[in-house]
Amino acid sequence: MTKIIQLPEDLINKIAAGEVIERPASVVKELVENSIDAGATFIEVEIKNAGKHLIRVTDNGLGMSFEDAKLSLVRHATSKIRTADDLHNIRTLGFRGEALASIAAVSHFVLTTKVRESLSGFRIVCSGGVVQTEQEAGTSDGTTIEIHDLFFNTPVRKKFLKSDASEIGHIVDIITHYALVNPKISFRCVNDGNAILQTDGQGDLLGVVAAVYGRNVVKELVPVHAESDGFSISGFVSKPTFSRGDKSQQHFFVNGRAVKNAVLDAAMHEAYHSTLFIHRHPFAVLLLDVEPQIVDVNIHPTKKEVKFEKSDVIYRFVYHAVRDVLQNENLIPVQSFQGPDASALRSSLPSSSSLSSSSLFQKPFDTTSQAALQSAVHSPALEVRSHGEKVPQMKLLGQVQKTFFIAEAEDGLLIIDQHIVQERVFYERFMTQYLSTAVKTQALLEPAVFDSSPAEAALIRHYLSEFEKFGFAVEEFGTSHFLIRSVPSIFGKVQAADVVRDLVHQFEESKRNSVVSLAEAVITRMACRASVKAGDTFSNQEMQQWLYELEKCTLAYHCPHGRPIFIKITADELEKMFLRV
Repeated sequence: MTKIIQLPEDLINKIAAGEVIERPASVVKELVENSIDAGATFIEVEIKNAGKHLIRVTDNGLGMSFEDAKLSLVRHATSKIRTADDLHNIRTLGFRGEALASIAAVSHFVLTTKVRESLSGFRIVCSGGVVQTEQEAGTSDGTTIEIHDLFFNTPVRKKFLKSDASEIGHIVDIITHYALVNPKISFRCVNDGNAILQTDGQGDLLGVVAAVYGRNVVKELVPVHAESDGFSISGFVSKPTFSRGDKSQQHFFVNGRAVKNAVLDAAMHEAYHSTLFIHRHPFAVLLLDVEPQIVDVNIHPTKKEVKFEKSDVIYRFVYHAVRDVLQNENLIPVQSFQGPDASALRSSLPSSSSLSSSSLFQKPFDTTSQAALQSAVHSPALEVRSHGEKVPQMKLLGQVQKTFFIAEAEDGLLIIDQHIVQERVFYERFMTQYLSTAVKTQALLEPAVFDSSPAEAALIRHYLSEFEKFGFAVEEFGTSHFLIRSVPSIFGKVQAADVVRDLVHQFEESKRNSVVSLAEAVITRMACRASVKAGDTFSNQEMQQWLYELEKCTLAYHCPHGRPIFIKITADELEKMFLRV
């Protein structure tokens, strides 16, 4: 007797279902993709008990004839490819011809469909992949598929499903993806009778983002659009001041398909380089269109991962599209104030006649403050921007609390953090020198002595060559002492010993990272150390010079940690604050 046998059809279907249908969300994905491919402009997904008891997907697409409806339940039957060459020119979502057969194999399945030219439609009922009934049925144009008791005949699979909240979350994620990439389709998701997601299908991507994530998110987005030979990209990314703790709100689409891809992840991460706090990630909805021949969408059973033939070209294209936006858009955050109702506040104020006798204004000015005020009044304001694209035009007014520059802009007031201005300038200057292996150094008139613990001494000896790359000449001077003979000229004002101590621990913390990541961390730390802190006084000319230097930077709106350099208060907001509107 032979050991090898041909498996029965029902077992083959269950095995295929195990590859394609992992959970209720997998069913929703396959059915929604078919609805999109059928040209639907309205898709409703109704679920009960997180999809375990019922998944119903209804669309107003083309529908199917009776013959096509029956064939759709046969494995590897599809209308979307004809030859092997078509696999290299995929322009649809569901093309393998496994989905309906696999879903029907592990559920009680009902398909109702009608083509627009027909007076009536058809209904096919299956259980565990076996057709129970086929009959004519009255129904509207399009297709409705009902999935009852998913995994009823594969209890092991059912046992591995997560909580209802988790399964609903996966379903909503799927619908969200396809709503974002198909803004001309109206999507509606109903859970146990309650609508939990709905889009209008008006074609406005920002409208879909608002429906899913709220209008506050929309305010933080900037548009992306770029074209190249064979590529185009469009969508929105968030300003660096708006970020998340994970990548769950980064959505990439390739030729209309929601995908995961390491190349796209890396391009996005690098585009935001030195604009975000560590472990923070931007929001993004990016739609990439490429020639079908250079992308393989068939490397994963559920088609959620893709592979690019020209991955390096794709990387550069996406990186530059996003980076250019961050460099060229005005990313100054606008501060909004939510104060009390103006009319109510006015009614509570004392009348003008009572103010003259009020003790509120009887306290005299402090003479020091009065002198400072007169000095500020008579100090001429300085026009610091007459040109330039990154730093906005402004009129410098002065310094507040020896911490912030204050300037008048065309439409309001700018508050500028002096420390962050210098930090960005130092960071970019030194990174340029480091990457070109041309770090400029200056010798100290007297070497700085660095006293270390035995553990620190061991680390310094190990990283002596690394210190040299960053412009520090360090040599041993006894068992646990070192001499620092030169420092990077750009950071000449820093306390050399303190910086070296910082770098010792930075080297150790970053030892498992790449050389570039290490340099990034070290240079960011050094730029922060070298920058002025609160309490340093600047003249208007000095403030002007630093803003000119900032204009030369690639990214002029954030420090390397992601903090904003500018904050704007618009004229309208000032009016509101003083109850003038």
